[in-house]
Amino acid sequence: MSVPKKLLILPYVCTEKKNISGVISVQVIDKSTGKYLVAKTIDSSSDVQTVEDLFFQGKKWILQQKCERNMFLEHARKVGEKEVVENLLNKV
Repeated sequence: MSVPKKLLILPYVCTEKKNISGVISVQVIDKSTGKYLVAKTIDSSSDVQTVEDLFFQGKKWILQQKCERNMFLEHARKVGEKEVVENLLNKV
């Protein structure tokens, strides 16, 4: 029996959960609200290699979500900087 692995890139955690049937489910958990909410269920398997592959897919999904968020934050920062510069230039 393996110890559940976790990857923490806020607010997501990728976990392996062993079910009663012996099958291991790989889930991405959203902990941004302080509660345990399943953001995405990747899949489940009883094969160890398949579970490792699923865990990798979960980590990849988390990184994709992080990149999408960073893209929007970067855009908002650029828009804010543009407004500040335009306001300064208008006052000159």
